[in-house]
Amino acid sequence: MNTPTISSSKILYVEDDPAHTKLVERGFRKSPYALELETVVSLEEARILVNNKKYQLVIADYRLADGEGLALVDICLEKLIPLVVLTSQGSESIAVEALKKGAFDYVVKNETTLADMSRVAYQALKEWDLILKRKQTEKLLSLIADSLITQLIVINQEGIVTLANNALTSHTSCPLIPPAGLMGLDFLEFLKDVHSEHGHMRIKVFDVIQRIKSGLIKEEFLDLNLDVGEKEHHYEVRIKSIASPLQTQILIAIDDMTVRYQIRQQTEAREKNQLLIQRLSPREREVLNLVSQGTSNKQIAHQLHLSDRTVEKHRASAMKKLRIKSVADIVKIFVNTAVE
Repeated sequence: MNTPTISSSKILYVEDDPAHTKLVERGFRKSPYALELETVVSLEEARILVNNKKYQLVIADYRLADGEGLALVDICLEKLIPLVVLTSQGSESIAVEALKKGAFDYVVKNETTLADMSRVAYQALKEWDLILKRKQTEKLLSLIADSLITQLIVINQEGIVTLANNALTSHTSCPLIPPAGLMGLDFLEFLKDVHSEHGHMRIKVFDVIQRIKSGLIKEEFLDLNLDVGEKEHHYEVRIKSIASPLQTQILIAIDDMTVRYQIRQQTEAREKNQLLIQRLSPREREVLNLVSQGTSNKQIAHQLHLSDRTVEKHRASAMKKLRIKSVADIVKIFVNTAVE
């Protein structure tokens, strides 16, 4: 919209029948919507005004003395002004043509609709305002989404994908995501393919979406472990209802937590190993640490100024405390573990 409120909007009405124009003007004067109406009788005048003034809506009769009202479609599209075309009773084919060419709407022209044209204009402006707000929201959401590494999919109430961010193109390994052609895809039908690989996981996501659609919940998190190739991947899936100007939509956010999961496992293993190592005496830790580095008993004895027998004794005692039996077990505990 070119102005902040619908009530202050300017409407251009293009009509070459004076009686019809008077009927429309009378309706606008009595209207509670406080819309500003300007009228012209020809396409030529309409083009000049649209080029030089700011209108929020153009209403044009289909048949005019100097051409068809549809001829204003191009200039209205260029100026981002919705065009409503008036057609005669029974002119459904003209109405279809108008919509295909880019008209915003059509109204069957008769005495009632002419007298009530202010309400028609107000409803058209409300719908156009909602469309613009939705587009602004989608554009902002798209910009934000494309800056994230999280894989984002937004679907409407029918399950059709309305947004898929750039992160999806670099994370195609997730089996919950089709390999290509996401925009416009029926995502719910894709999830319902239980016979595919990981079908049971898809059904989990499908069930959550259905519960959100029915209003039972607004948000849910899923932790999914999926085998991809020869590796196990760990995904955190957030499914959430989000408000939209025209209808509620559903956001599916997928984070590949595999690397974080591996780091967490390694951290937990290190902490566990540190607790195990604390059972040992300082000398036992010294000996096993050197063993984990590939140092022989004889070299350890020389380095620590001990006898071979004393080294063997410390080594056997430490392995008994840790309940391990091989050098490989020693390496697993001591490698990547800070030993004081």
